[in-house]
Amino acid sequence: MKTDKKEFFQTLKRNRKLKGITLKEVAEKLDLSTMYISEIERGKKVPTDKHIKELSKVYDIPEAKLFEGFGRIPENITKELEDDSNLFNTLYEVSNNDKLTKEQKERLYEQLRDLYNSISDN
Repeated sequence: MKTDKKEFFQTLKRNRKLKGITLKEVAEKLDLSTMYISEIERGKKVPTDKHIKELSKVYDIPEAKLFEGFGRIPENITKELEDDSNLFNTLYEVSNNDKLTKEQKERLYEQLRDLYNSISDN
């Protein structure tokens, strides 16, 4: 899924303003400089995983949306792929299988999501 970068950064700024929070207040909450927060909102800097998680709370935007918007894969997901060869090999095979259409891959991922949801609800 591709995120429209311009829209993403406008959403960050809009959400902050709707909450009535200044750049300085965000910077203080995250123990960062006001300039750095401004650069994040303008797409000039990419925050760390830790700061993305904190920004999620401040901006009231789901973490996954922020990671996607910043074009980052969370470190815990990278670690999961490194630690689980079955998961890595499965994703590798699916992504490199030219016989699968985009729609088939999407359906496969939806089924995986449904399976996850059925297991995690218990």
